[in-house]
Amino acid sequence: MFYGIVFYNLKIFVHERLMIPYTIFSVVTGIFLTMPSIFNRKRKVYQSIVLYLQRDKTVYRPTQNVSVERKKELLLEKYKEE
Repeated sequence: MFYGIVFYNLKIFVHERLMIPYTIFSVVTGIFLTMPSIFNRKRKVYQSIVLYLQRDKTVYRPTQNVSVERKKELLLEKYKEE
């Protein structure tokens, strides 16, 4: 509902010839933002974007912990050998 209100109010800035592509874009964007996030399964895409934008930019956090992934690989190799 919120997306519909926002896109409806913004259509005054769109040229008449671009109204159909704007409507299609609005619908697709609304659907995409309300889908479950791939990287954060407990949240929607728009919630993940908000969390990403609000993060502390002075602290470095790797997007993927390589050491944990490597440990998993080593455990799988050890398990396969046994």
